[in-house]
Amino acid sequence: MPHPTGEHEPGFRFLGGRACLDLTATAGELGRRADRLRTPQDLASWLVGAGLADQPPAASRQDLAHARTLREALYQTIKRRMAGQPPGPGDLAIINDWACRPLPRRWLEADNGQLRARNDATTAAALVASVARDAVDLLSSTPAAAAGGAGAPWPPAAPAPRWPHTGRVSPGPRVNETGAAPVPCESDQYGKPSGSAARSLPVSGGQYDVIGRGYAAGRRTDPRIAARIWAALGNARTVVNIGAGTGSYEPPGRNVVAVEPSAVMRAQRPPAAAPCLAAVAESLPFADQCLGAAMSVLSDHHWADPLAGLAEMTRVARRVVVLQFDSSDPARFWLIRDYLPEFAHLSQGVPTLTERAAAIGARLQAVPVPWDCADGFFHAYWRRPRAYLRPEVRRASSVWARVGPAAEQRAVRELADDLRSGRWAERNREITGLSQMDLGARLLIA
Repeated sequence: MPHPTGEHEPGFRFLGGRACLDLTATAGELGRRADRLRTPQDLASWLVGAGLADQPPAASRQDLAHARTLREALYQTIKRRMAGQPPGPGDLAIINDWACRPLPRRWLEADNGQLRARNDATTAAALVASVARDAVDLLSSTPAAAAGGAGAPWPPAAPAPRWPHTGRVSPGPRVNETGAAPVPCESDQYGKPSGSAARSLPVSGGQYDVIGRGYAAGRRTDPRIAARIWAALGNARTVVNIGAGTGSYEPPGRNVVAVEPSAVMRAQRPPAAAPCLAAVAESLPFADQCLGAAMSVLSDHHWADPLAGLAEMTRVARRVVVLQFDSSDPARFWLIRDYLPEFAHLSQGVPTLTERAAAIGARLQAVPVPWDCADGFFHAYWRRPRAYLRPEVRRASSVWARVGPAAEQRAVRELADDLRSGRWAERNREITGLSQMDLGARLLIA
């Protein structure tokens, strides 16, 4: 992919001979890590300087975040390839995701006796895909060419990972929350997934593509619950988060890749979140036992086949950690017991928590819910009943959408009446002084 060489405004350098190498150079030089892609306009200017566009294309902040994500994945993959190391579990997926997107049409035009390449790209996203395609060509080329002509070693290792993946990648560089570089992967057993992952299942966000807007405002990591989840992960350095949503509970200091089928949820992930693949739990795009741990937080009740999803987690990872509520005893929670009996219908035909644990040989560990829980899941406000009268609180839990508007409106109306009359306080006087409560939350650890 030819492009100009030398300097280009604003301070870009095009010395690598390849667009993908020159994109990595925009992160700055060693010791002077000034990012040269600071604004969407910088990205548009770089695409022109790289010879990918004749005029600056339309570029948004999301385009800028995506370009930075691809840049980090390219840098890590190229660096590890030149060192003879396997790539991280998320980097190739990011590169392949962008490389598989539609490319701009290109053609030749005569211009003053010279032939010039033209394209019909009008957005930065289409041109970023061209950079990823260039990386595919580079990383599959000969040793000398792949090393940028530097003669660096390029050992004939095992075939490059092939992870069937379609969908979008969330914004943000692939670094952990401490700002450190990603931790190396624990395994070199990459390759084509086997078993159920070898078949491609349709990716759909289902209910969350409808109800998930604004979800991130009410759902946040509670540090006390997070501490239990992260402890259960043990010393796993590579973690996949299944049904990752907006990124809550993803552990810092580890190499994390997320899986989330809902485009609405992926779009709400913060810029610094782990890379996120559009896939479903029942067909994970990873090779057998290639990850240290697989985790899922309050997600498996939305899977089309929870047992198949759990089996996939055990296939791709050496440890499985799942947080879910045991709904077998509705009397545990006053909101279900006194106001929302329809909740019991939601678990009909679904494997019980005990059955799910048995399917993967997991042990169960109780997780008490703090009275001031920061995460707005359905049970979180057990000692703050007035919160359930607020629509924005209810929108942060899928339970209300699943029971339907009639049940929701009745439950809210009856709860409001009981709060006014003092009946709620009379019924629940024994819980008002508790700092935490066992409402059935359990960790499945296998």
